[in-house]
Amino acid sequence: ELKLLFGTMKAVNGKWPRHSTKLLNVLRQMPQRNGPDVFFSFPGKKGSAMVLPPLARWPYENGFTFTTWFRLDPINSVNIEREKPYLYCFKTSKGIGYSAHFVGNCLVLTSMKIKGKGFQHCVKYEFQPRKWYMIAIVYIYNRWTKSEIKCLVNGQLASSTEMAWFVSTNDPFDKCYIGATPELDEERVFCGQMSAIYLFSEALSTHQICAMHRLGPGYKCQFRFDNECHLSLPDNHKRVSGPGTGDGPSPGPGPGMSLHAAKTVLYDGKLSSAIVFMYNPVATDSQLCLQSAPKGNTSYFVHTPHALMLQDVKAVITHSIHSTLNSIGGIQVLFPLFSQLDLPYDSMDGRRDPTLCSKLLGFICELVESSATVQQHMIQNRGFLVISFMLQRSSREHLTLEVLGSFLGLTKYLVTCLNSNSELLLKQLFCFSFLTWQLLDHVLFNPALWIYTPAAVQTRLYSYLATEFLADTQIYSTVRRVSTVLQTVHTLKYYYWVVNPRAKSGITPKGLDGPRPAQKDILGVRAYILLFLKQLMMVGQGVKEDELQSILNYLSTVREDENLHDVVQTLIGLMSDHPAAMVPAFDMKHGVRTVFKLLASESQLIRLQALKLLGFFLSRSTHKRKYDVMSPHNLYTLLAERLLLNEETLTLPTYNVLYEIMTEHISQQILYTRHPEPESHFRLENPMILKVVATLIRQSKQTEQLLEVKKLFLSDMTLLCNNNRENRRTVLQMSVWQEWLIAMAYIHPKSSEEQKTSDMVYSLFRMLLHHAIKHEYGGWRVWVDTLAIVHSKVSYEEFKLQFAQMYEHYERQRSDNITDPALRQQRPISTISGWEHQASRPILTYQNTNGEKEEITLREPEPLCSCERDTETPEMSVSPIPGEQPPAVVESSVPAASPALSILGSETAQSVGSLQNGLEEEEEEEDTLVVTHTGVIITELFTEEPVRQVPKTEADLESAETVEEDKEEDFREVEEVVEREEEGKVIIEKKEVEEDNKDEEEVKNDEKDDESTVISATEIPLPVVNVADEISDSDERTLSVEIESSEVVLQSDVSKLIEREIVDSDTSEAYLTPTERENDPVVISQSISDKLPESVHLPETRESGEDDQEHGDSSSDRAELPVVSESCSNETEEQSCDITNVSPVSEHSEQESKDPS
Repeated sequence: ELKLLFGTMKAVNGKWPRHSTKLLNVLRQMPQRNGPDVFFSFPGKKGSAMVLPPLARWPYENGFTFTTWFRLDPINSVNIEREKPYLYCFKTSKGIGYSAHFVGNCLVLTSMKIKGKGFQHCVKYEFQPRKWYMIAIVYIYNRWTKSEIKCLVNGQLASSTEMAWFVSTNDPFDKCYIGATPELDEERVFCGQMSAIYLFSEALSTHQICAMHRLGPGYKCQFRFDNECHLSLPDNHKRVSGPGTGDGPSPGPGPGMSLHAAKTVLYDGKLSSAIVFMYNPVATDSQLCLQSAPKGNTSYFVHTPHALMLQDVKAVITHSIHSTLNSIGGIQVLFPLFSQLDLPYDSMDGRRDPTLCSKLLGFICELVESSATVQQHMIQNRGFLVISFMLQRSSREHLTLEVLGSFLGLTKYLVTCLNSNSELLLKQLFCFSFLTWQLLDHVLFNPALWIYTPAAVQTRLYSYLATEFLADTQIYSTVRRVSTVLQTVHTLKYYYWVVNPRAKSGITPKGLDGPRPAQKDILGVRAYILLFLKQLMMVGQGVKEDELQSILNYLSTVREDENLHDVVQTLIGLMSDHPAAMVPAFDMKHGVRTVFKLLASESQLIRLQALKLLGFFLSRSTHKRKYDVMSPHNLYTLLAERLLLNEETLTLPTYNVLYEIMTEHISQQILYTRHPEPESHFRLENPMILKVVATLIRQSKQTEQLLEVKKLFLSDMTLLCNNNRENRRTVLQMSVWQEWLIAMAYIHPKSSEEQKTSDMVYSLFRMLLHHAIKHEYGGWRVWVDTLAIVHSKVSYEEFKLQFAQMYEHYERQRSDNITDPALRQQRPISTISGWEHQASRPILTYQNTNGEKEEITLREPEPLCSCERDTETPEMSVSPIPGEQPPAVVESSVPAASPALSILGSETAQSVGSLQNGLEEEEEEEDTLVVTHTGVIITELFTEEPVRQVPKTEADLESAETVEEDKEEDFREVEEVVEREEEGKVIIEKKEVEEDNKDEEEVKNDEKDDESTVISATEIPLPVVNVADEISDSDERTLSVEIESSEVVLQSDVSKLIEREIVDSDTSEAYLTPTERENDPVVISQSISDKLPESVHLPETRESGEDDQEHGDSSSDRAELPVVSESCSNETEEQSCDITNVSPVSEHSEQESKDPS
């Protein structure tokens, strides 16, 4: 019959048969039957019942339990109150015993102890007609207390009461009926069906009865073996055990049994041995119903135990659709119907019925849910693979929400069901089956099947997977994670892309053959897929390396920013929520490479997300891991380069993320406004980000927004360093931090904003340098490095300014663009050397104390010797001249600092002043004079700004013109300054170069008679006097000195500067060598005077009145000009060379030289 029904749905002439839809609706109702296949049918007529043979005694010592499955048919009688159909009646011939009958929809339990008198209990449960129920009535016997009666319906306790139900009699129970009373009248017969009927000689527990209910209405065995039923029970039902509490009787005393150790189980043989009688609809012979209890059980019957079915009571045997389907070929006979889905339902208009697919698939899913045999057929025949293939070939309009609902309903059933085959079928549904792996591959996770369906269907599918699928803990042990993650990432890449990846990524996309959902719907589906992916990766022990590798591969191969945004955000969420598992895996799979690939993206959002990802990784990593990842390849430098690939300037959002990385206070949200000020406990966890930000600011295009970012950066850095001592120490430990910090300032600010920025930089310098000198060991080294780097920066800025002026001058005078030859000849040659600026150098004047002025002309500086340029001569070391005394070591005072160095602040000046005063006090206590030499200051002749001059009188201007005319006539003429002490006036004499050789001999003879003098040095910071000592010949060892002044020097300034003399700490007594300490100051002065030309005389140091009188004759004939002789030879090599410039010397006390120790 079933085969004929299926045959009527076969397509004829290219169309569905007329009644196919109605027939499918009928077939769908067949698997929904939940009753037994075999049962006893009670027609409800007079005399129709099942009579039992007499029982010699009733089992009451341990109580007893009656249980069966029954179904009530509706009562057709008019007088419902008079009808009392009996479920059972077990009485003696005297009318005493036990019975249960229905009154309306309620069940009444009766215990008749004396004829006409007894106890009744109404079960508070409403039994509906045409519905199968399992009922278990438990009589619990208590010897010393009141007995109990419990009624359980469908395994659940429905009613309980205390009742003295025990009937004490020695008479046999010969009036025992099922479905009637001994009178067999029409009003008391049962109308309906019953399954197998059991009577146990024990009061069963609630757990046992619940386990029996799980066996279903079709169970009709003896509880001897657990494989008697095709259904499998969990262990807590197969081996249910519990103490004798209220759920069961208190076992009587017996050998080896205690109250708390009594156990009642289904399949240990005890339940089987407790069966008093069991009548099975299958075990019948005509009207005889055979006793099916185990043969070894105790017999309570007087003679034969078989029952008799009276009149129309029959044992009905039916075949379910599951067993019938197995007889005609199994579930696969329905698969060809999927190939007819696109055929028209009515040939007249060619319309297709979209409900056919949902009805057919619902029928199949219901068969799978209700039959283990069908489940086996689906596994063996790879049913879901066939269904998926057939659905892909048909139109996507058949894949409706009803079809999806059928798949999801089956999935939910298999996840929660605990039968023996559910685990195997889950492997087919979700990637674990040995035959088909899963429906995940073929149906649920097959994007090719769902990509063309309506957006509502796709959203429902992936929302279930993201929210409900993994919510059940049973699925955790069966989901194959790695392959599922790989397949999900593949789905995102090839099917659910936002922008076609063919152009940039070179990926051949899929899902282009039909209508795709709108971009908004695609983004929603991708969100559910990524949520499912995130939950799947964190199941169990955490993320696995292969799963993370699949995501990193996606990010590395996809180039479209729209296809990357949500995946990067998901990875950020994983890194933030599960750092313990993600950070080691991210490091092992070199995730930083993917980060730097994303930093080259054109989208600012992707770049910011990549920075966030890097920040979460660094913030959760140990110091060793951070160093191993970032340092070997200098990734901080690469970070700055990548950020400027697609941006011209550093933006505020980028700086906010870098600030979060620097302090490791990172959030998943991107901040587009100013971030909150750093708190006092914030630390510089990644200080190299400071250099990255500084590099970005320096290389960015100068805009107003950049200036705001720069001020915010300096403000943050100031707050961080001011609030935390460790932050200052961290900055000081960075390599050449002064270089990028001074680059933040403007050496020549052009606006108030630039001035404000520079002040912030200088404030940072003051803070850091103060910390270094006060708190850090060896902090003076920071000062040395700072001075060097700041000086380099200032010099470079001055050079750029000078070069800009020179180039501007060149542009004004350039002649290479003049095409007229005549005009071209009248113009000089265009140069950019700045010679025109040097040729017209102004004349400087030197004014003495009496106000008289003398003109000093400038001459070209003599070139430096090779040893001064290339050789680093140690401080306080001078090569002696052969045959002469060792030359005096003379101290040269350093000029005053440039105004740009004022960044060191007033605190620095106070520190240096205190150090100077201390050194001067120590020098005054010494008995001898030690003259030291720390270096030579070379005055730059090529200055970028005009030299400042003192206003001149008309006479001075005339003499200046005369000097210029003499200079133009003979360029070889040089000036030699000879100072003579004559009424406080400075006389400048000009001599020719040819006269130098003649005067050298006279200088030697005159200076031999002079007494030893002590050189007094004065410090002139602004006007520098350059003294050039030239050694003419290595054999003669003669010395000539030429003096050149490039600026106006006033005598009053000289006297003031002498009082402000600052002694360098390096020139103190502690830094002098033993050889320098033993030099006698008189010998030193004599040695220097022997090498000076006759025209130059050194002033004598007057320490007392006696010295003034002794040298009074010679002082009137000599000029007080401090002269320093510097030797260019190293200490080991005695080689003479030309001296370019010599700085003035400072006056020291004679006390240092008197004590050689």
